[in-house]
Parts: sequence; structure tokens; C-alpha cells
Amino acid sequence: MEKFPFTSEGAAELVAALYALPDAALQAEAAEANADFSGWLLKHFAFEASQVAYLGSMSQTLLSFMGTQVAMAMRHRLKLELIKPLNKGLRDSKLIETKSKIDADGGADGEENASGSVTVEISY
Repeated sequence: MEKFPFTSEGAAELVAALYALPDAALQAEAAEANADFSGWLLKHFAFEASQVAYLGSMSQTLLSFMGTQVAMAMRHRLKLELIKPLNKGLRDSKLIETKSKIDADGGADGEENASGSVTVEISY
């Protein structure tokens, strides 16, 4: 799969490409995102060197949480989006928020159901 620009539009194109995959291939992508979210991001997005460095400095706990949320959305083909401004703001600080609105349930048969959405929002 090609690498996409790390923009809102690029993320939407990636999600469309992922959701066009057969179920088994999508489940494998979701498992990879859940296991190593930063590695999965590097595989699918064309980052600048400074973005790669920033990703490497992020909290592993936060990345794990984000990967779990994104993977759940992918497994169930839920709405998944990135909201990211095209340009940095006047401030030098960056805020990354994961806004998950997933409702999930499951039973003893191992079946898993989910509805909702996940939005990752980057602001400056």
C-alpha cells in the first residue's frame, strides 16, 4: 500500500483504502496498528523528519491507547478521522487528542460488536 500525506485528506484516503480491503486483510492491519501503532503510522504515512522525531518522543502509553482505539474502529469499519490543520499555529506547542466515542459489547462466544467513531485531533 502506498504512503499517504499526513493530512486530514491523506488520512481519509488511507481509511478508504483500508476499508476497501477484504475483511481478513483489514483485520491484519488492525492487529498491526494495535501491536505497534507508531510503526503502523510510519508504514502508512509520508512523514517529515521532524514528525518522525516527534512520534519517537511521544508517550508509549498514549501511543498504545491511540492504537487500541484506531484498531477497534478499523476492525468494525467505524468512522475514523484525523483533524489536522495544514499549517502550524503561532504557538510552538502541539496538542494531540484522541476522541473516541465507541460503544462495544461481546459475549461468551467471542463475538465482538462496536459502533461509534474515533477522531484524532491535532492542534497548536
